[in-house]
Amino acid sequence: MVVPREELLFSRTYLASLILPLIAEQILAVTIGLSDTLMVAQSGEAAVSGVSLVDSFSQLFIQLFAAFATGGAVISSQYLGQKNQAHASLAAKQLIYVAFFTACFLIAVSLPFRPQILRFIFGDIEDIVMVPAV
Repeated sequence: MVVPREELLFSRTYLASLILPLIAEQILAVTIGLSDTLMVAQSGEAAVSGVSLVDSFSQLFIQLFAAFATGGAVISSQYLGQKNQAHASLAAKQLIYVAFFTACFLIAVSLPFRPQILRFIFGDIEDIVMVPAV
């Protein structure tokens, strides 16, 4: 079924302007892991393995904060659609606080306990792989 052009909610150019930053974000996220691997590739297989273990955490955190941003954008957009600027600003401020305190908590837990976290998640890791990961 073809929808007449005048009934479309968003134009193609508008949708492209929304999708292009998402594509750029994913390219940058993948580039982080790729550049990490390229930097340690000359150090040997164990270094590449160690960095790839930590890179999976990096991807997890990137996705976590992307989910925060998406949820905050949805809530703020609902308030903006209702023409409620005050609540939209409050929702955005709360999102910034949640992201900031979550990041601080993750840093506070991850830094001192990184060997234990890696051993808990990945099991018995050889020391030659664990040293570059930590």
